[in-house]
Amino acid sequence: MVKNSSATETNDSPPLTVFFDGSCPICSKEIAFYKTRVGADMLAWIDVSDEKTAIKQETGTREELMARFHVQNSDGQLVSGGAAFAELWAALPAFKIIGKLFKLPVFSFMIDIGYDFFLVVRPKVQKLFFKRRTENRRIYLKTCSISNCQVCI
Repeated sequence: MVKNSSATETNDSPPLTVFFDGSCPICSKEIAFYKTRVGADMLAWIDVSDEKTAIKQETGTREELMARFHVQNSDGQLVSGGAAFAELWAALPAFKIIGKLFKLPVFSFMIDIGYDFFLVVRPKVQKLFFKRRTENRRIYLKTCSISNCQVCI
């Protein structure tokens, strides 16, 4: 889905603004991965689940931005779903080719269908992820002797 907006449009705006749901454990892991890639420092990363983060009305509501993955390019075009992933990939050198490939109409259609399917199963996957993480944390807490261990936190 594409929507025109000037929510982040300025002379020095980043090539891409990424809106993500930081409260989603799956989303957080994926975004953390992308943030470590070459070129990620040129993008703006906005955790829309953070209540302290101001959301411009033209961009959408916090709930809309949390329900689907969104990016906004420097021209103010807001893109969501699978097409947003294609935009993100195209903006990162390591994924540029696959990003351009998934911008082609036939592949764009396929990634949107895949993303929409993921949205249906996401709550179940999140519950499984959270349950497994909680179980692992209990195991580590029982065996770890370091009080500020990053694995246990």
